[in-house]
Amino acid sequence: MKIPQSVRELIEQGPLAHLITLNSKGSPQVTLIWVGIENDEFVIGHLAEHQKIKNIRRDPRVALSMLGDKTNAQGMREY
Repeated sequence: MKIPQSVRELIEQGPLAHLITLNSKGSPQVTLIWVGIENDEFVIGHLAEHQKIKNIRRDPRVALSMLGDKTNAQGMREY
């Protein structure tokens, strides 16, 4: 997947992101993380092997959500 320029610009501002992984029984596990881009891959920061890392090793499907600093025409923050 090519990372859009708008996402690259947002990440350069240093926002926190929500990483959603899947627990072993399929329920979501949400973690607030630091995120960056190295080459064409997202890079996340973590200090130990927490549940999110165990989940990713078992099932690499994830979702990543970030809140932008711009608002749309309806006055809602972009994400």
